[in-house]
Amino acid sequence: MSVNYKVLQERLFKRVHRTGEEIKNDFPNILRACIQYEAWKHFQKADGKPFENLGEWLVYSFPNGVSMGGTTSAISYEDALQLCKDDRELHGLMVKHRPSGGVGGRPSKEQKPVNKLNGLPKRAMGTSRAYIEQRLQAEFPVIWKQYIRGEFRSARAAGIAAGFIKDTHDPVMRLKANWNKASRKQQNEFLRWLATEQDVAIQKTKKKASAK
Repeated sequence: MSVNYKVLQERLFKRVHRTGEEIKNDFPNILRACIQYEAWKHFQKADGKPFENLGEWLVYSFPNGVSMGGTTSAISYEDALQLCKDDRELHGLMVKHRPSGGVGGRPSKEQKPVNKLNGLPKRAMGTSRAYIEQRLQAEFPVIWKQYIRGEFRSARAAGIAAGFIKDTHDPVMRLKANWNKASRKQQNEFLRWLATEQDVAIQKTKKKASAK
């Protein structure tokens, strides 16, 4: 039987980011399927290394993992244990594969200081994957759906598309950055070169126009 592990992962990811009766009914069943087919063995971390167990995969950021507990809107590992408490076998596997670190995969207060932005740890600020994923999910639902479908090569690329992450590889940004680093002499030299390039471009345009 052929199994689409990516579909399993995405279904589980969507349930992790929902609340209410839907998650209570569906989450254990989807999780059970992921365990049955050992879905985590078919994914890798960002550095290319395999996941050691189910728990590590569940708390690892999407699209490599499931992002359980990765944002304030996602259920934690501890929440998942509660949802599976009526199934002894499933609950036992969850306990066995419980990830190290803070409760539910989130760093504890003793481990990581928490800031005032939705309770995210400091590492989730700025351009971190957790921060980008949270903003995409909360503010850019269309791009968020494209991201979870794998249409962007990374969370950063999705953030750039959304407009709240700067593309440091953009030529204009590089020109501005280098301009500010340049000395007055270097800036004047660049302006002279730019004027020459503009004259050349104008002459080429005139030649093309006259040729017509």
